[in-house]
Amino acid sequence: MILTPEHKVEVVDQMLGRYGLDLSRCVAYGDSMSDAPLFRHLTATVAINADRHLTGLAAAEYQGDDLVEAYRVGRTLLSQV
Repeated sequence: MILTPEHKVEVVDQMLGRYGLDLSRCVAYGDSMSDAPLFRHLTATVAINADRHLTGLAAAEYQGDDLVEAYRVGRTLLSQV
């Protein structure tokens, strides 16, 4: 099976349902337009080293190579809910 960008939304929804989590408790991290459907589906989204097309969809962005810092940015979004 070949996965498409739209499958990311389906997988997230399945996992949220499986674990009984609300959409508002999910953070998506992405770097390319293949993440756009997921960024349109969720509100807590972090574009990492992405171009302007994805950063325009993201709630926050991170530029750099420290993934712990990128994770912190995402956790900050959850604290605003």
